[in-house]
Amino acid sequence: MKRNLIFTAIAIGSRLLTGLLLFLILARVWGPEQFGLFSFLFSASALLALVIDFGFAAYILREVSAAPDDTAVLLRSAFWAKCALVPVFVVAAGAAGWFMGAEVAPPQIFVPLVGAALVLSYCEFFIAPLRALGRFDIESAVVVAANLLQFVAVGCAAWSQGAGPALAAWVLLVCRVLFLAASIWAARRVVGGLQLSLPSAQAARTTFGRLWPYGVDGFLTTAWSQLDVLLVRLLYGVQVVGIYSAGQRLVQGLASLAPVVGNVMIPRLARAHGQRSARLVSDVRLTHLLLGAMGLVLALPLLFFAEPLVALLLGQQYGELVDLLPWLGLLVFVRYVAASAGVVITAIGMQRRRVAVQAVALCSLVLASVLLSSLSLQLNAFVLALVLSFSIIAAAYWWIWHGFSLGWQPANRE
Repeated sequence: MKRNLIFTAIAIGSRLLTGLLLFLILARVWGPEQFGLFSFLFSASALLALVIDFGFAAYILREVSAAPDDTAVLLRSAFWAKCALVPVFVVAAGAAGWFMGAEVAPPQIFVPLVGAALVLSYCEFFIAPLRALGRFDIESAVVVAANLLQFVAVGCAAWSQGAGPALAAWVLLVCRVLFLAASIWAARRVVGGLQLSLPSAQAARTTFGRLWPYGVDGFLTTAWSQLDVLLVRLLYGVQVVGIYSAGQRLVQGLASLAPVVGNVMIPRLARAHGQRSARLVSDVRLTHLLLGAMGLVLALPLLFFAEPLVALLLGQQYGELVDLLPWLGLLVFVRYVAASAGVVITAIGMQRRRVAVQAVALCSLVLASVLLSSLSLQLNAFVLALVLSFSIIAAAYWWIWHGFSLGWQPANRE
């Protein structure tokens, strides 16, 4: 377990290069207005990619962990199910671009970002079985190399004199295509007998039947990480979304460390649940402890050192972020508490209940945004609404686990 945690930490740590540090560089180089435009379109592309993501990575992680002998068959049917969603994704992206218009979504930026989101979805698809089969070493090697390439290439493109979001978006697309090639190579190396020939129609229907709870849950989970930027853009305008996006990237970067624990504990918890092992309860407690402690430690700098952090990372042009950062620190902690319970709910196969909880919480955020718009409240109020929404998720997940644990009867005691 310790070895897997180390490799996962290395892989997730490398994601901080592109998920946090790169975006901080872009924010500092471009300023709030250009960075706000890029962040808005990046988030819009990520939301569109939910059509094709459809929870495939989580589905593979959980199902392969529970039945590793069926990996090749599962991946084959899941791959073609994913491909069946590509036309829907293309139509949705085209409609979104037409609706927003060239002024809000310049094609030279929006098109490559949409392509990059599509390619990244397939990268995550082929990386997922490596985690489920315990090959965190290979995953770490591929992910670190890919993220290092993206960080250097996109960073250099953004730093080039006169270059802007368009060049950075096209460079990002090229880097992710190379990432996809490496991911496919890694999956073929680890999964014996992997063939991607077209399966039967019955296999595809069966896959979608098992997949839909993961798909809806994946849609809602990813929506939390991108929808806030779109809502802030609608409520407060492009200048404010640039300020907010810089802070949101700090939150996303810190929150991206949660899979260091989650990617290791979901297969472990799923096996314990499938084997009806008494170890399940102690592993659940360990998951809560690890993620809760991580959330607290990562939130402290935002809570108590907001001013020096903003000055060091972003500069004076983002001075408005100082007052917002402590609220974002509280959000980081609450997200980790919710994530600890969410890992458990996924591992014990209660995806349908996760879907219901996240749908209710997301609706509460949208309703709160409508209220904020009518009352003309400041950005702090929007972040507080986010905190309350994640608190709803955490409380509901804990309640679900508590009800499950009361009736849990292990088949063996270790």
